[in-house]
Amino acid sequence: MTSDAVLTRDQILGEVVDVLSRNDFSFVGDEQLVGFDSIYQRVFEDAYSVVAVVYFESWEDLKATWIEVQTSFVELISENFTRSDRKSWEAYLVLMSTDLVPSRDSTRAHDIRYNTSRVRKLLATGDQLRELRDVEACLLPLLPIRTQEGSIRSSNVLQQLPGLISGPELSRQQIQAIVDAYEQQASMLEAVYQLEDGP
Repeated sequence: MTSDAVLTRDQILGEVVDVLSRNDFSFVGDEQLVGFDSIYQRVFEDAYSVVAVVYFESWEDLKATWIEVQTSFVELISENFTRSDRKSWEAYLVLMSTDLVPSRDSTRAHDIRYNTSRVRKLLATGDQLRELRDVEACLLPLLPIRTQEGSIRSSNVLQQLPGLISGPELSRQQIQAIVDAYEQQASMLEAVYQLEDGP
């Protein structure tokens, strides 16, 4: 059963702490991004990476201040890790808001999501954060790959790709054609061309 109620900041950040803690991340409560209220942020680390999660009350706030948040995160990393520390190279900034991105800003959201300068970014807005379980889905790129019943079949993973990575650049149908060609050891490029040319 789904609810029409919008998730709250505390629900989302509480779930973030729960999900990351279950996946070997430590909540670093004494480290904060300078210049931003602690109730909107959480900082974590594991053996390999550093993660800052910041919640914004609105898309407009996120759009206007994410660069400042990123700068503060980079400064935090610089103060706590040397350049030779592998964690300083594996930094993730998770930007979250339950606000919907207006259609006029879809390109802006895309640009933020795929901006890899300084640190990697994960962006989750109202389209992705509808239910509490969506929080874990948004954090999947940070989580270790879990096997089911002790093993994982590569074909199962490949068949999940079209649903996970389709977007404006590649449609689900194009990705499926590439996966099918790979599994058949056929030319992936030719499969895409055939799809564009039609039967």
